[in-house]
Amino acid sequence: GVIRDLPARRGIDLEFVVGGNDATNFNKLMGRPSSLQGKFAASGRVTDPEANSFKVSNLQIVLGENILTGGIDLSLIGQEPQLAAELSAPKMNLKPLLVPAIERLTRIADLGPLKLALNLSGSKKKLACKKLDLSLGKDELVEVHLKGAIDDFLALKGMTLDFIVHAGDVGNFKKLGGAGSALSGAL
Repeated sequence: GVIRDLPARRGIDLEFVVGGNDATNFNKLMGRPSSLQGKFAASGRVTDPEANSFKVSNLQIVLGENILTGGIDLSLIGQEPQLAAELSAPKMNLKPLLVPAIERLTRIADLGPLKLALNLSGSKKKLACKKLDLSLGKDELVEVHLKGAIDDFLALKGMTLDFIVHAGDVGNFKKLGGAGSALSGAL
């Protein structure tokens, strides 16, 4: 691609492809432990529609067997950075995540489709999620829809979230790693 004015960081139109066999190596780049594991790849196009504003389009992120597509807009205009993202995947599994609290869920090969839209703003000290719209799951297991905002995303404080949970048969919850249930039927 090109950067038409390098000193001013303007006129950016770059295509990128990055990848590797072990996402845990991100801690070497980021200076902190990674909660990701396994093969990864990312590709897309970076442009700057205006000064201090960057757009990643045609974004594709591969993490393990997950293939997420969408876009990201980053604005450094104003006092706080703003990030808006829209991502989706036809199927998701949590195998690439190294989070002990969800270890049982990592055994499920396909949790269902994912759609995520969010707007973040703030800094390392306080990151606000001004918009969260998340859908994950499928009827045969469970579908979860979250919509709302989180005032302090890092501390998980100031949450205002509407949620909908739907399952075709609660008897299938045991597939999610929970205890079996004598209950059955839709939820």
